[in-house]
Amino acid sequence: MTRPARIAKPAALLVLLLTHRAAAAPYFIQPPNLAAMDKGTLRSRAAGVRINRGQGLSPAARQRSLQQLAGMDLGSSEGQAALAVAAPQVRMALFKQLSATAGTPVRAFARRLRGMLNQDGKTLVSHHSKEFVEVTPSNLDLFKKLGGKNMVYFTVTENPDHLHTLLGDQGDRQGFHHNAYGVENKPADFSSYTQFAMGVQLTDHEMDRLVRYMNMGNDVTDNSNYGAKSQGKDTVFGFHDKKNQKVADMRCTNWATTAPIGDLPYWAARVDGRITALAISGGLPGAAEVQRAGGLHAALAQAPHQNARADLVSRVLEHTSLSHRDRKAVRQMAKAFDRVLKDFPNRPADLVLRRSLAETLGLSRSRAPAKWSYDLMLSKRVPVVAVLNKFVTPDLMERTFNWRMMGGFAASGEVVPIRYPDPAATPDQGVIPANRRPQPAPAPATN
Repeated sequence: MTRPARIAKPAALLVLLLTHRAAAAPYFIQPPNLAAMDKGTLRSRAAGVRINRGQGLSPAARQRSLQQLAGMDLGSSEGQAALAVAAPQVRMALFKQLSATAGTPVRAFARRLRGMLNQDGKTLVSHHSKEFVEVTPSNLDLFKKLGGKNMVYFTVTENPDHLHTLLGDQGDRQGFHHNAYGVENKPADFSSYTQFAMGVQLTDHEMDRLVRYMNMGNDVTDNSNYGAKSQGKDTVFGFHDKKNQKVADMRCTNWATTAPIGDLPYWAARVDGRITALAISGGLPGAAEVQRAGGLHAALAQAPHQNARADLVSRVLEHTSLSHRDRKAVRQMAKAFDRVLKDFPNRPADLVLRRSLAETLGLSRSRAPAKWSYDLMLSKRVPVVAVLNKFVTPDLMERTFNWRMMGGFAASGEVVPIRYPDPAATPDQGVIPANRRPQPAPAPATN
């Protein structure tokens, strides 16, 4: 059965976390206000976010951050700016604290999940502790206020065969929006099904790129089709495979995990820095737009068309001070712009060559929601999982969370196989892929 046919079933629609509200026009997410911060501030905030993503913040530093936030007006622009770079663990500690003060205490529990994770191209044993925090309609507004800025949530039910991307407004609004298949950003509400929202913190620049990528996808489509290469979505969403072939099938996780939001690859960042330094020192008098734009990559992104980019590159290459290696990299960058903007003409040009969201997190892209969300669940990039429930689930702490063919997360934290009474009805479930099976216990040492 194809994905569109499955989605068309009313029963399947109920499984979604978020109910759809009718919208007469595309619904756009507010981007962060980068203009309000200078370059030094943005660099400092980005460094802090990367420390958070690697869980490098000490418990004492988290406590200091919690105390600082507790004394701020969290609804103000200063409070929201501070929250945007606060570690997810700090935000959830504050969420529990303020919920208890308001008379709606939050249920939370920790599990140290242990399984095989594909991280940075390697399959390795993961044993990171996760905090599961239950969010219900009674404290949803507080969750939006504390957890919306610079966070993107990938949201699934148990046995996930579908995934939603949940994103908050990054400006003065505190709305949440969901998007499935890259079709349309819509306001977010609860359904009656338990959902696991795995939140990843992004830097200000990464969030700005993601929001503009999502909003542009809305701008070119009539929001009527799921997953197909029509309605204009394939002029924004997509990627090139290893053979440089365009892939525009954005069903489920593809469109979000391949979002080009990260840093430039090393070779591009290197030549961009060298050309920028040369322009600032006056070494590129014939290519003044490089200095005005703040770099070669930015200048190429601002060029109105391919001929303008070719003219800029020819003027840059006129300067004899460039090494052979730099000249080759300049041509390579220009070719990347031509290829990407030919296949994705409505994509923001400054996203060309950017690392994908999956690469930024060090995770392997997978079209299967179960595999992508399994890696997120085990990754240290996701220290907190919000459990979104319309109604309180009494046995949540004791349950095994079933994850289709990836197995299940037992109450002990171990990844375990799932047995189903009718294997014929669920042929792809309960069999953990060989490279994801738990490692056997080491043999006892012998004398």
